[in-house]
Amino acid sequence: MDGEDIIYFDIGRSFDEPYAMQNSQEIAHVNSSIFKDKEGNIYYFKQSNDTRVLYKNKKPIFRFKGWFGFVVDVDEDSVYIVANTKAGSSLFRVKDGVATRVLAGDDVVDAKLIDRENVLVESIDGDGISYKIAKLTPVVDTIYFPIYDFNKSESVEKNLEQKRSAIQNSKPYHPISNLHYSSTDAMLTYDSDSIDYDLNINFTDPLMQNTLSIFSSKFDEDSIAGVGYDNSQFRMKFGTAIYGVIESDSNTSSRDFGLHAYIKYPFYHQAYKKIDSTLSYTLNSDKDAKSPLTMTLSLSDARSFGHTMYINYGNFLDLSYSLDRGDSAYGIKSYFARDLDNQWYLNLNLSGAKSEVKPTGKKRGIKIDSYQNRFDDALNFVMPSLSNDLYAKSILKAGVGISKVLDFDKYFFTFPISLRREAIYGKYNYYNIGFKDDSYGDFSEFTVGLKADLLYFNSLPLPISIEYLYNPDLKNSSDLRVIFDMVF
Repeated sequence: MDGEDIIYFDIGRSFDEPYAMQNSQEIAHVNSSIFKDKEGNIYYFKQSNDTRVLYKNKKPIFRFKGWFGFVVDVDEDSVYIVANTKAGSSLFRVKDGVATRVLAGDDVVDAKLIDRENVLVESIDGDGISYKIAKLTPVVDTIYFPIYDFNKSESVEKNLEQKRSAIQNSKPYHPISNLHYSSTDAMLTYDSDSIDYDLNINFTDPLMQNTLSIFSSKFDEDSIAGVGYDNSQFRMKFGTAIYGVIESDSNTSSRDFGLHAYIKYPFYHQAYKKIDSTLSYTLNSDKDAKSPLTMTLSLSDARSFGHTMYINYGNFLDLSYSLDRGDSAYGIKSYFARDLDNQWYLNLNLSGAKSEVKPTGKKRGIKIDSYQNRFDDALNFVMPSLSNDLYAKSILKAGVGISKVLDFDKYFFTFPISLRREAIYGKYNYYNIGFKDDSYGDFSEFTVGLKADLLYFNSLPLPISIEYLYNPDLKNSSDLRVIFDMVF
């Protein structure tokens, strides 16, 4: 990656051989790493039977008999490659269609030009990998072509016969019949009012294109359990879920089941940047609650590197339109996050939505709740300090958050729980809510918290967050929450 110029392999077209792309332009199927010089020229090798062919910008410039070779550097008139010697591998200079060996050593695994006469060499010796500066010196030698003499024996013939038999007796691959256990996601939340949970058990096929999930969740007085299916095998992704009600609020008019379905189409995916459209429908188990048809256009640019606790860079924008029992609603949600120096992280959010709901509509309009339900539509909003959900005509939300990751750790060999790292964070969110009677209310929510990245038996991640919420504009102005979030 060089600025906005990105060279990568198209995974979907690289099942047999790597297929290289430069931005959105096709390069070719390649059989080596790709080298780009200062002028923007692209160098790579392709294999043609027992011949290795060197290309420059899709034009062959050199070939030799062999199976191994890759470009390490170029200068004004030459290309430098690492290729086989009789005793190992060394550095060769390719100029005018002729390869000349320029290092005496047979232990070269990589190299980088310093100038026209000197090179930084990575080699392997008795102590492992070493780096040294060497002088380019022509050596009388050619690229070695290894010849393997395989004598067909009874064991070889037997193996070939077994392979032929396996091919003849093989069966077509069906993803659904090849689903296997993949992972379990679990979240447990405790506050002053209740203990809530969200559990997913996932089964995925080997190509990770089909996922079957068994789930159960409880929030407030509502408990559900069901099964879901997601398919990402095709460009048009889709999924559905159906669930039954285990327990519900006594004031809820329940139909004892609910369902959710969606289709998702990716308009644009390039490196980190994505543009997707999603059409979803939710049939709520509560007969009086929203059962919307929602269209969302999502733009995102998310980047996480290494073993980071928070996203290193994120820019998200969602534009949504919803139709529920004749009431239309539309809104926008934006979120920006990035890392700062010394493991400080900043995030900003700005969102708003408006509904054409009638003043007398029951459970209609923009839903605002203390948690995010798995089947909530894109125009639902979360206010963690809220005790009970409410439905509004409009909402404007703006917030800022700051986090600091600490690297204090403590590992134990006998005690089952160890500490990898922790973070402290603070958030402020402002809400301007327009109620159905055309009145407005302003709410300020403050959150401070501690997140500990724990390990159970030094293997299973067990992150825990303890946070205090304060909202002076609510009757119950403060709350303490404990959140466990696990994936295994």
